Amino acid sequence: MRVSIYPEHVAATRAPTYWWLFSSRRWTPPLPINVYVIELERIMGFLRSFVADLPAGQALARRVTR
Repeated sequence: MRVSIYPEHVAATRAPTYWWLFSSRRWTPPLPINVYVIELERIMGFLRSFVADLPAGQALARRVTR
């Protein structure tokens, strides 16, 4: 699996997070990511702690990756 992210995720800049998050128009080439899926007897789903690591949570989840 591969995902494109903002270059600021790869190498930090001095710009504040919200500044580059809403103003950046560049994306990296698709990069490999590690994905872990854990299937339980009754549930299978997305690890919600991923979204908790984002600055504004779920509201910005779609803005950060594509």
